[in-house]
Amino acid sequence: MLTSRFKSRASGFLASPASQCDISRLRCSIRASSSAAGSAANSAPGSAQSQGSRNAKSVSSSSTALSIVPWAISNGIQFAKIKPAVFGSTQERGVVATFDIGRNECICSVPAKAALRTYPGCSPALGVAADMWQQLPWYAQLALVLLSELQQGKSSKFADYSALLPEQVDVPALWSEEELQQLRCPYFIEQVQQQRQQWAGLAQQLQPALSAARITQQQLLWALSVTRSRAFAAPYAAAPLSLAPKALAAAQVVAAAAWLAAGPAAAAGVELLGVAAAAGAWFTLQQQLQSQQQQHAICPLLDFFNHDGREQSECELDVWSNAFRVVSTQQWRQGQQVFISYGQSSSDVLLRLYGFVEQGNVHERYLVRSLPDVLVKQELASAAAAANSVELAEVAFTRQGIPAAAAAALERACRQQQPSASSTLEGITPFAALSSAARSACAEAVRLELQLLGADQQTLAHDQSVLQAVQQLPAKQQELEAGQARLQERQAELQQLQEQLEQWQQQQQQQQEEAEAGAAEGSEDGEGRHAAEGEEQQAAWIEVVAAAAAEVEGMQQQVAALQQQVADWQQLLAGQKLLAVQFRLEKQQLLEGLLAQLG
Repeated sequence: MLTSRFKSRASGFLASPASQCDISRLRCSIRASSSAAGSAANSAPGSAQSQGSRNAKSVSSSSTALSIVPWAISNGIQFAKIKPAVFGSTQERGVVATFDIGRNECICSVPAKAALRTYPGCSPALGVAADMWQQLPWYAQLALVLLSELQQGKSSKFADYSALLPEQVDVPALWSEEELQQLRCPYFIEQVQQQRQQWAGLAQQLQPALSAARITQQQLLWALSVTRSRAFAAPYAAAPLSLAPKALAAAQVVAAAAWLAAGPAAAAGVELLGVAAAAGAWFTLQQQLQSQQQQHAICPLLDFFNHDGREQSECELDVWSNAFRVVSTQQWRQGQQVFISYGQSSSDVLLRLYGFVEQGNVHERYLVRSLPDVLVKQELASAAAAANSVELAEVAFTRQGIPAAAAAALERACRQQQPSASSTLEGITPFAALSSAARSACAEAVRLELQLLGADQQTLAHDQSVLQAVQQLPAKQQELEAGQARLQERQAELQQLQEQLEQWQQQQQQQQEEAEAGAAEGSEDGEGRHAAEGEEQQAAWIEVVAAAAAEVEGMQQQVAALQQQVADWQQLLAGQKLLAVQFRLEKQQLLEGLLAQLG
């Protein structure tokens, strides 16, 4: 079957505001007919509790995730051996295998008509002028399409799906400036700041159309963030390949009629025309696919799949049926979460577009800008030569090496022989293939970048402690609550024992008084036996109460220790942006590993 493979998520440069929007308020206000939609800005999520994950599309319960199933079926979405689900204490939304899945099985297919799409020649949304529409980037067009559907309320075909959209996308462009600076990565912070400027300009450009549609700037910014985090890109064909066999089938019907009317010769001629029409449709489709025209789509249910950089499965366009689909490239066992790849993306892309950081990302990279300064410092190149070296101005360092063009420029600067073509793999030159002078320059550049990150052993230990606190704090809080509950129960039991002891002592006192009265009448032997028994019983009572009191005291110490640990972790997390910590750790660990490679 002919398919067109493409990067699973639309990539590119993200522009975004410095505030975030509450979609629950957006849905109410955007449908209001008598007044302008209200502002829906919230304060940016600043605490470490707003944890980024592989899928920032969390929902409150499994039943909520499953609510998309009837809508999906009614709109022709096909899926086999999977269902939407939520995972873990974070209620992270994803897709779970309901049966064992083999390789090369189509597990989800979304027809184009069931997706929110923009494509070459599509009609403008929300009354935007045609000339302005053509100038808009694809994600702005798709955001306006999404807002147009929301404006229709329950009458929208996508109403049930849009109800499941996230209230916010926790991307850095929505963070406060203080949170942004926690990234400590100069080039990435610059990119985010540029995003904000671009998106603000886009909102200004669309302001007249937004005002006419009674849509606020905050609502536009929310739609842009949702679109950038959920859209797929694919080659565009004006007509699906399915029209080719349809053309042939139609010609065969006409040929049958021609047979009856004018004989077999006429029928053969008509059928040949049908074959030619089918071949023409095929040729036209091939030209369209090769024209580099793109369509972009938000595909309900497909956007439930979470990302794993080690996976090979991506979303693909089936040009026969004009449907977006996912085909498994490995086996999945029943009950496993099923992942796809959003592309070979570093933390820069994953955090900027989707709002999460993948730990241990095999595609991690760091854009090193300090190589020209290092070359000048080591007297390997003049300041002018270093400044004019475009290939070395910003070099992507990965675990595999550096781009071949940068490696060649570096060796020229070091006056060394260039790496052989055989040492370069897929455009990347391994560090081992570089000369000692070039490796030395790379190592010094990595050290400088680590300094910019503020990455030392103390910082690394702090960031690891933050992650440990985030990971263990919920369980520790549950342990504290359980300990407090047990302590209260034991304290109640101790109080009951103490009350029983007090009652027993009162009874003993009363019996003692009666015994003394009896002794006055000559019963001294009975009084002695009673006193001895009372002392034994009292000793036993006191021992039981003392043991219970000791147990309560031990539990109080344990609860106090848990309270202190929880308080320490909460203080550690105060003001921390967890995603920034995760991002820093990924970059630090990459650079530390590169330094070890470079010696």
